Amino acid sequence: MIVGSLFSKRPRVTGSNCRTSCFAGGAGFSANAFSSFQEVDFSCGLLIKCSGGQDRTSFAAALYLIHREGWAAREKALAQFARLPYLHFPKQHQRWLQPFIAFAAAEAAGRPIAEWTRDSYDPARLKSWLEERGHHGTFKGIFERPVGSRWQW
Repeated sequence: MIVGSLFSKRPRVTGSNCRTSCFAGGAGFSANAFSSFQEVDFSCGLLIKCSGGQDRTSFAAALYLIHREGWAAREKALAQFARLPYLHFPKQHQRWLQPFIAFAAAEAAGRPIAEWTRDSYDPARLKSWLEERGHHGTFKGIFERPVGSRWQW
């Protein structure tokens, strides 16, 4: 079983520490997020597991597809957020995850997503983009440093 964590400051291929805050507000995302996808041969499949639920799992799967197949896989990536069969019912503070794909596509302007996040991703730009499109309140806490929980592993 392979588990890739995108949301840890130290991404790893086994284990999971899915903290959305590390992605959205932390510089660690742009430097490290896609390294988990580079380090392992996923030819026998990929399991992405988040202790917090399906929202970040759908997000990680969407990013993986765009990373591996390019922006041509955008529709396939967005399908990861489908209510069925994935039972994706995002909480209010996680409704920024799916619109992020549109933000990334527009900002990357055709560049590979890993290159864009490494060279150009700006959390402040994401925040204003979300607010401009009426997504107020959908990103509660993502621009704050996360606090570890004894219940996360």
